Order: sequence, then structure tokens, then C-alpha cells
Amino acid sequence: MKGVVLMKHLPAYPLVTVDPYISIWSMKHKKLYKDNTRMWAGYQKCLHGLMMIDDKPYRFMGENGVHHMHQKVLKVTPLCTTYVFEKHDVRLKVDFWTPAFPDDLLLLSLPCAFIDYEVTILDKRPHSVSISLLVDENFCYDSEKGKEIIGDAVKTDSSYYAYMRQNEQNVLEYSGDFNAINWGTVYVTGGFVSFGKPTIKRNKRDGFVNYIHSEHKAYEPVSDKFCAHDTLFFDDGFSIEYMGEKLRGYWTEKFPDAVSALKYCDEKHDELRKQVSLRNTRILRDGQRFGDDYCMLLSAAYREVIASHKLVKTDDGKLLYVSKNCTAGGFAAETDVTYASSPLFLLYNPSLVFAELNGICDFARSAAWKFDFAPHDIGTYPIADGQTYGLKADFDGDKDKVYSTSDNIYDEEEQMPVETSGDVLILAYAATVLSGDMSFIAENKDLLLKWGDYLAETGNDIANQKNAD
Repeated sequence: MKGVVLMKHLPAYPLVTVDPYISIWSMKHKKLYKDNTRMWAGYQKCLHGLMMIDDKPYRFMGENGVHHMHQKVLKVTPLCTTYVFEKHDVRLKVDFWTPAFPDDLLLLSLPCAFIDYEVTILDKRPHSVSISLLVDENFCYDSEKGKEIIGDAVKTDSSYYAYMRQNEQNVLEYSGDFNAINWGTVYVTGGFVSFGKPTIKRNKRDGFVNYIHSEHKAYEPVSDKFCAHDTLFFDDGFSIEYMGEKLRGYWTEKFPDAVSALKYCDEKHDELRKQVSLRNTRILRDGQRFGDDYCMLLSAAYREVIASHKLVKTDDGKLLYVSKNCTAGGFAAETDVTYASSPLFLLYNPSLVFAELNGICDFARSAAWKFDFAPHDIGTYPIADGQTYGLKADFDGDKDKVYSTSDNIYDEEEQMPVETSGDVLILAYAATVLSGDMSFIAENKDLLLKWGDYLAETGNDIANQKNAD
């Protein structure tokens, strides 16, 4: 397929892309071993990759002082990022992929990612080989470590898995823009797993830190191929606070706990990998008529769009697909972010556009919203308790209780009524036409008519209009 080998330099390369908190990229260099892996906000979330060749260690991912392999290939497709390394007549291919399919809500919501390894012996002579993945404890906290990290390796009937987390946690303890998660549990399965301090350093400053270590060892010398994979899973406990209600990820409707979901993902690895290949082919085939550069943009943006959302369901059964505005306030379900991300979902599952808009409509019916135009957002991620943009300068209330207030708490001059109302009306219409489902419009007809009337009456001559409009 043309247009998927990225010879141009991208701002970042997607690796582990699950949600706004677990969105891990190679950011500072095309070479995977030139820098530690990072969350989108720039914080180090270190994945270290090591390969032993005839009892000598070489790194292919992360900085740790070990000599590196030579990177030969970097290829990005919508659902997979592939690197190829070589050293001493041994080739290592590493695939980072996420089964994020918009038309399969279970898979879309599962906070899992995979790393596949394929070793090829180029000289056809026997070599002893092993591959190690080390997942740093900094996956368990924000930018600075504050509490004890605990973990263990656990044996089940069919496999080993390891986990780690902060010993003391306060789930959904804060919201904001440039922050990482400070709660939840990280799981890894695939190889022989352990938890503890490794024999390498994260860097000179931090020294030895706790890691989950997954090792894949060929117990006989390899002269042809050797394949293995790791499955990573991230359980945040609760994903979103919505109008005072703490909601778990959509995947918890099927699985009683994270270990069950981890086992399911690992056992489905081969089947999901085939689906990823088919989906990649379909997406790039759809995009190829617009040229190679467009396919490159699709490949660079697909997982960024997916990883900026979290899928949950309210107790009364309403689906919410909550986005996070990254680098511009951290707003939850911001309408212009919904608008920008919508083409992917309009094409492959328009019901997700309705899920993006549900929160806006719910909040518009609250006592706190007194305007005839659509809200801008429903909070600051992951706390979706009411719009936090455009609050009055003297607002001294609890932002986590905005939805329940009846006071005049918003500065009308700071709103973006043309943009927000126009975004919602366009998206509601597009999703309805493409899905054939009239239920969203039927349920929210009163709001949509009010916002349409507002635009018709004042949209071309509005007293206070932010430049984003």
C-alpha cells in the first residue's frame, strides 16, 4: 500500500494509544532508542525494549545506557506502528497496535494495547535470543512520584501476568489539561513476567526504579524465526465523573474485572491482529483516492483521535463518548473537538457522534445553563460535572458541582455561541442522515430548534463573539 512508510518527520509516532491518560508516543526522534517514550503531554512514561543476542544486550526502545540496535524501518498505518531493527545478522520487527475499531464498542473501549515481536535470523546460523519489555513505574503516577508503588507477578491456570499501582489512591482526584493519571493499575502479560527493580537504570538522575519485566526467551538457538507478544492493560477504576456520578469504562459491562479482560485480550491476540490488518487495508484503500499525503495524515491522526476519547455509559443506559481537549484547557466533550474528530466516526460509526453530543444536551437541560445556545463543554476532563469554560471571574463555587447550581455563574461575553450551536446542529444532522437513526433528534428536538432559532436570529450580528467563532 502506497503512502504508509513515513519518510517525513512527524511530530510524534503513536505507540500505546488507549485514552487521554494512556496515550504514549515516541516524540523527540524517529529513532525509537533515542529518547524515552512519553505521554502526549511530554511526561516520560517509559517503555524499555531490550534484545539479547548471543548473551549480549542491545536496546531497541528507550534510553538506558545499553548499546542500541540499528533502526532500519519506521512505518505508521492507522492502527499499527512498525519498527525494524538489525544487529549481528539478526532482524527484529516490533509492532505497536491497538484494536480500536469504531464499529465495535467493546473493543473500542477496552484499555488494552499490544506489542508484537518477530525475530528473523538473516545468516541462518543458530543464535541465542531473548526479548525483554520493561514497563516503568511512572505509568502509575502523574509527573512526580508521591506514594509507594506496589505490584506482583501472579500465576493463573493459563498464563502469568504482572501488575503495579500506587499503594494509596484517590480515583478521579483531579482534573486538568497537562496532567497524567495518578490512579489505576497497570497489567502486563505475554512473557515470563516479574515486578521489582531491574538491573538497568531509567536514566542517570533517577537510577533504579520499579518495573514490570516481561521476558520472551527462545530456549533453543534460533536459526529461522522467533515470535512473541506482550499485552498491556490499564484499569483506571472509574473513568469519568458525570454530573456527580462516577462511571466505569464501557468494557466493564462485559468483564467483571481487569484480569478477566486482560485474559480475553491476550487470548484474542491472533484474531485481533488479523482484524487490524484488514481494517488498515480498508482505511488506506478508502483514503488512497486522495493521494499518498492524505494516507499519511490518516495514519498519523487515527489513533490520536481515538486516544482523545473515553467511552462510558450512564446508569440509565445513555452512551457517552467523552473527549479531552489537549493543550487548550483540558475541556471534556468540547464541541469544537467533537466537530474536528467527527469525520472518523461519521464514516465508521455515526452512533459515536450522538454519544459525543449526549453530554452537551444533558447539561443544556440543567439549571446552570440559562442561554439559548449550546454549551461549550461539560467540564474539565475527567470531571464532567458541567461547563468550566467561561465561568465568571468571581466564581468561587465548586466546579465539581456546576451542574446542580441555579446561579448565574457564566460570563456571556466569554461564550462561543455561533461555533457551539453550529457544531452541534451540523453533527446531529450528519449523524442522523448517515445512520438513519432519528432517536437523537427526537429526544433533543426542543434544544436543536432553540439553537437553530438562535443562529437564525443573531448568528450574523452577535454583540459578543469570541474569535474562535
